[in-house]
This record gives sequence, structure tokens and C-alpha cells, in this order.
Amino acid sequence: MRIKKLIALIAGAIMALSLFGCGTSGGGSGKPVDPDAPDVPPSPPAEYAADFTLGFWNGVPNGEYKLNDDGSIAIEKGAVVYEREYSDDEMNAFYRDIVEAGFNIAFPECYNTSQAYNIKILKAAKSAGIRQVIQDSRVTEYLVNRDNFEKFKNGTLTEDRAVETVRGYLQPYLQYESFYSLMLMDEPAPNQLDLVGWAKSVINKAAPDVLFYCNLLPIYGIQSGLSDFTVYDEYLNNYFGYTGENKFLSYDFYALIKSSSTNSLVKNWLRNICAVREAIEKFDSEHDTETELWTFTLSVEHGNYRALTSKADATFQAYTNMAYGANGIFWFTYWRPNPGAENGYKDGMLTIDGKRTPVYDYVKDANIELTKLSEVYKKYQWRGVLTNAVRDSSGNLYAIRDKVNNTSKDLVSFSSTRDALCGLFENSSGNDAYLAVNFVEPSSSLADNAITMKIKDHTSAEVYINGEKTVMPIADGTLTFTLAAGQGAFVIPC
Repeated sequence: MRIKKLIALIAGAIMALSLFGCGTSGGGSGKPVDPDAPDVPPSPPAEYAADFTLGFWNGVPNGEYKLNDDGSIAIEKGAVVYEREYSDDEMNAFYRDIVEAGFNIAFPECYNTSQAYNIKILKAAKSAGIRQVIQDSRVTEYLVNRDNFEKFKNGTLTEDRAVETVRGYLQPYLQYESFYSLMLMDEPAPNQLDLVGWAKSVINKAAPDVLFYCNLLPIYGIQSGLSDFTVYDEYLNNYFGYTGENKFLSYDFYALIKSSSTNSLVKNWLRNICAVREAIEKFDSEHDTETELWTFTLSVEHGNYRALTSKADATFQAYTNMAYGANGIFWFTYWRPNPGAENGYKDGMLTIDGKRTPVYDYVKDANIELTKLSEVYKKYQWRGVLTNAVRDSSGNLYAIRDKVNNTSKDLVSFSSTRDALCGLFENSSGNDAYLAVNFVEPSSSLADNAITMKIKDHTSAEVYINGEKTVMPIADGTLTFTLAAGQGAFVIPC
């Protein structure tokens, strides 16, 4: 089930709706609207490449939505209707809120891919000093197009012509240094990956300084049976096969679910992360590349997915992914999606009219913590994962029992009083680091987890919890500490 695509159903079916995660195209064409923009497009700032990336889905809309009597967003002729458009000052204020929440990359509104809107958010992003991802339905409709691809293959559409066409669509945006990435589409089907590969090639030639973005499906978007990952593994490997080298592989998986009596975790969450990690490792080992792992996590209640009720709910998702070396954590969603969509979307970090919710503070606090940790975390490369299953009620740890391998040089053993993960890392000098994660459903009243790590040849360790460093003794080869709900500890023996 393609969770984000359900948002797109609000308008029925125009092509853009099926290509963007939750989009209604506003169209758009014409000349640049900013006469003061520089003539020569600058490259994105160099420091962006080194960031631990924190972003979100469904950003600031073009204006105040017109709502139907049932609270859903009004749609007329396939386009979202606004009561009024936000002024530049209002947009700048919303973008200051994004920066305050600890994000370093902004995504657009799901329902607008027009040129005018894209330029508006690029200006706001520039003012706020943040990177911006944009969507332009013209690019997607041109490139994720089987007829055009067949013409390209038979020679009736030349590569130069395709590149020229796409460059024409993108030219007005290239003047803004905040233009970091172009989202081609969200969650391509397996039979669209050849089109994605062609699109990436064309976009890279049309705008070589712009990062190509395509977000992939989770396992439950590919196949109904979750015990056999063969089809999903093929999907991931084919993505690399068609697109080649990528800065990152991005996908989504929402793990926190609810029932009438309890909260729990989606089965095969860890198995899905393993599949993505394995596809990355396979490609990187064969091509001498370094592909980052980016993932969308939950911040909006919808369907069976529960609301975030604490910072621990946020950090739990982030640290679990980081145990597998994730370098990008993205929240689904920032602005509340259409309340009338099939999955019953509730408030995200913001309400439908842009007011902060408690989730804003939970994610903000998590982002600030992750940013602090990233200064040391990003100096290490992922090498593997260890687990300790005590209860494993969701079956997540059991599902990866054959995916565990102690590749560490100095970690002799890892144990815990409750379910836990331990990511294994190594820096360029060959020194170990470990990310211990409390893998207990974070709303549990019994979440505290005592961690024991047997580490040889060291007498102390730097231990980062809540983003803060403490030097702890390794007494007789043993390091012990306790993790509360949602916590992770990055451990560097010294």
C-alpha cells in the first residue's frame, strides 16, 4: 500500500497525481520572476555535502487552503484552491520555523508543482539559509513517459533535445543557490525504474549541480507477502542498475502502529532496513562508491499509524535507522496533509493552517539532538549490526537473525535487559565506534534498558546520550549504562 500516494487521490486522476507522493500540479511556465537574481547560477554551498541531512515531506503551501465543509482541501479543475496566497513575509516566517525545528533541507508542498510556487519557496529558502527540494510536473510528465522513452531509444528523440527541453524547464530555478535537489517522483513502481534511470541521466546533463531525487517504496508497497524479500531485493538492485551512482538511496517506512489496546511495531521494519543497506553495500562494493541511506519516518497519525506522543517516539525511529548507518532522517509530514484523504491524516508538525502542534516540539528536540551527535557520527562508516532479543514481540529481531555479524575489532559482546540493537562503525583510522539503541516500543512503561558492552584493550569510552558526551570507565573490559525510551548511545572507545 503506497501510503503517501493516497494523499494524491484527493483530486481524482491527472498525471501529476500519480507521479508525486501527494501532488496536484499547478502547471507553470514562463520567464524568471526575480529580476535581481544573478545571471550565473552558483553551485550549492560546499558545506551541504557534509551535512547529516534532516528533512520532511509536505512543506509550506502556497497559501491558506480553502476547505470544504468536511474539512478537506478544496479542489477545482484538478488544482488545490487557496483562500489567499501567502506573502513573501509570511513565507519567510514559515521558513524560519523550519530552521528553528532543526531542519537543513526543505521539501515543497505536495499539492503544488508550479513554477511560480517553486520560485517562491526557493526565495524563502535562500532567505532562511536552507537547501530546497522542488518538484516540477513538466519535468516528470516529460521524462516518466513511456512514449518519450521509446522515441529516445529508437532515435526519434535525441538526448540533446531531451536535455534542452528539461534545461528549459529548470532554467528559472538555477539562479537560486538554495535550489539543491529536484524530486522526479515518489515511490516508482518496479516497471518504471527504466524511466527513472533515463530521467536521471537527462536531468544530470541538464542541471549537473542539482541533486537528483527519487524516493523508493518500502517492502509493503511492492508485495503483499512479507516473508520473502526476493521481489523487493530485485526492485532495489534494479534501481541501482538503471540509475547507477547516487549520493543516496531514499525510501520510506513507518513503524509505529496502534490498535485498540496497545501500541506496537510493524513487523519486518528491520528486515526492510537490512534490504536497503544490503543493496547499498552491494553496489558500493562493486563500483567503489559511497551511497548514503536516507529514510522517511513517521510524524503524522494516519490509518493504523499512531501519533507521536513524545520526543522518544521520534528519536527511537531515528536511532534505529542510524544503527544501519542512515545519514538522512526525514519526517512524514511537516505540514498536515489533506484531512479528507483516504487515510484520515491528522495534524503533523503543523496543522492544516500552519499552527505548531506538540509534534513540532518532539521532532525539533530530536533534530537538535541528532545534529549534535552528527558531528562525531558522520566521521564513521557503517560496518554491521548486532542485536539482543529479550522479548521481541514484533518479531523484528527474529526476522534479521541471519543478518547479524560482529565485524568489530574490539567489541567482544553486546547484551541488554530488554530488546536492543548495536550498530558497528569504523573511522578512517580503523578505530571502532558503536551505536547502542533501545529497541523497545517507546511508549512502553517498561522501556528502561540496561546495556552491557564487553570491549577489549580500552579503559574508557566517550558515550554520547541525548547528544551530550560523557566519558565512562570500561572496568575490567566492561562498559555499562542505561538507555531510557527512544534513546541511543554512540560509544567511542578511547
